Amino acid sequence: MTHIDIVLNDLLIKAVSLSISDIHFDLLKNSGKILFRRHKHFVEEYPCSAIVQVFEHLRFIAGFDLSKGNMPQTGSFSYVVDDIVYDFRFASIETFNRKHAVLRILNMNQIDTLNDSVVLKTQQKQIRKLIKESNGIILFCGKTGSGKSTTLFNASKELMDHQIFSLENPIERIHDNCVQIELNETLGLNFEEALSQLLRHDPDVIILGEIRSEEDIRQCIRCGLSGHLVMSTIHSGSIQHVLNRLIDLGARIYDLKHVLKGIIHQEMSVSNAGVSVKYTIEGAKEIQARIEAFESSKEN
Repeated sequence: MTHIDIVLNDLLIKAVSLSISDIHFDLLKNSGKILFRRHKHFVEEYPCSAIVQVFEHLRFIAGFDLSKGNMPQTGSFSYVVDDIVYDFRFASIETFNRKHAVLRILNMNQIDTLNDSVVLKTQQKQIRKLIKESNGIILFCGKTGSGKSTTLFNASKELMDHQIFSLENPIERIHDNCVQIELNETLGLNFEEALSQLLRHDPDVIILGEIRSEEDIRQCIRCGLSGHLVMSTIHSGSIQHVLNRLIDLGARIYDLKHVLKGIIHQEMSVSNAGVSVKYTIEGAKEIQARIEAFESSKEN
């Protein structure tokens, strides 16, 4: 191992030993620091004299385009720590005088089934009922770091007899139950092109890693209305905020009424007792009632 490999290895061993979920890098021109955080709470500062070298090494192993140093980028990789394979996502952003990055450990806690994600059996049953829909859109929502992607993919594992394809940017964790396609705008593989290709493979379920743009929701609605079940995540503080965001992104209320089959919102909280997740789950009838109330408020 090279010197920088040893430094990174020691850093990750320490992070894993403390069950850290996020490692923050903050580099100024003449100084820098590494902060350990667990579910948005500061744990401790990690002393390191080679912060810049570690930062650059992570950019390399995360597959960044190193010629675009000042562009925000996100990548992922796997790394073995104490004989266990951990999945990491590395995201960085640079300004004229500062570099900031977050290294997230995606599988710090082994939550690999729907039962692991959702404790209450009544809510497990609700989600299982929703994902049996043959078409439409099911959204998993919550704030950053709430675990919505984990819940989504764990739910998809319940669909053993389905052809499942995912479109992700980037692929963060490998899931054997679906065919994962990594979007790459640089190579011309955008959402629309990738979707056109995978539709030729007769998918039952299409997973979009995250809805971020007007184009994302437009294509989701297209698939949901054309006989496919679409599952995706979206950042939001509540179920009502999901509907507001979709409308802000250009979704037509008429389409949302017909295509939204379920919304699962989750909120993570941390206390002395540990980490807990609260779920709010609504099906098509509840969603339609919300949309109708929204329409009435606009008319008045």
